[in-house]
Amino acid sequence: MADIGAHTGNVVHDPASYARSQVLEGLPFHAQSRYRAFSEQLLELEAQQRHLRERRDEKSQRVNLLVQNARAAKASGSGSAEHHEASARAGEHELEQLNHRFSKANAARINIERILNLLNEWLSSVAGGFYSGVPYGDAEPTPAKLRKNEDFTAAILRVRREWSDLQMQLAEVSAAPPPASEIRQIVRAELERRHAEAAVGYRWRKDALGVESFELHAPDIAPWGAEMHPMGMITGWLLRLHGVDAIAELFCSGIDDSAPGIPRADKQRLIAELEARIVQIELDECSLIEQAQQEGQDVQYRPNASPLALLRLQPVHPARPEVLEAAE
Repeated sequence: MADIGAHTGNVVHDPASYARSQVLEGLPFHAQSRYRAFSEQLLELEAQQRHLRERRDEKSQRVNLLVQNARAAKASGSGSAEHHEASARAGEHELEQLNHRFSKANAARINIERILNLLNEWLSSVAGGFYSGVPYGDAEPTPAKLRKNEDFTAAILRVRREWSDLQMQLAEVSAAPPPASEIRQIVRAELERRHAEAAVGYRWRKDALGVESFELHAPDIAPWGAEMHPMGMITGWLLRLHGVDAIAELFCSGIDDSAPGIPRADKQRLIAELEARIVQIELDECSLIEQAQQEGQDVQYRPNASPLALLRLQPVHPARPEVLEAAE
């Protein structure tokens, strides 16, 4: 299904629409229905806004006429002045209500436009092979349920608080360094690599004509450009003169052994788990918002929610290492 408004007649406004439509048609049917519902909702809001704009302009002209009549009647001391003033106040009240409805429809339209832009960007990233986020499956998620003595407003606020807590956890895990012991291992491995690169010695070489020549090689003998040897020749000589152990102690002198850390082998798994849990929370939020809208409540989706949640695509949680070992 192509994007609404992507093509008009023979004019192509969005050349990436076809690639997105191919990705969309490969999604589960319920996800396609969600995208179609957002597109249709946008068209409805645009039509509603045009109608309200016409009514507002017409009412504004009428109110201006009523206000002028009221002023003229009051200035002339006419007995109908009170009637004209009451009509003008009623017209202004109706105009204020129309302006409120127009602003409300405009805010909803902007929100849906932002959601569709987000979904189109996600579809384009999938089509281009650039998507590297949370994996998803074809199963449709189970609708979220209210807890005991909880209404939709309280439930939505609850899941949004849970979403904020998980986002804070994700930020902490993403910024967490490895433990001190692993940092020492990383430093030593890097110094050992640079020690091997900073070789010192001599060699015999032959050119294309078979002429033999003697050559010294060391960190400070050309060529030694920064782009070719980013380790630096001073570090290379220090490693050769003092050895890896002494230089490693120098680099590791500032490491805090008591500081907490997350092993790099576990960090990516923890990040993937948190990202999947965040999408699951957003799925519950979207489900509660949809149910609240069906009950007639005025609540909107967050335009920065995960595209998976907006399309109701179930995230696939990464398997823990112990589960994979048991399966083997």
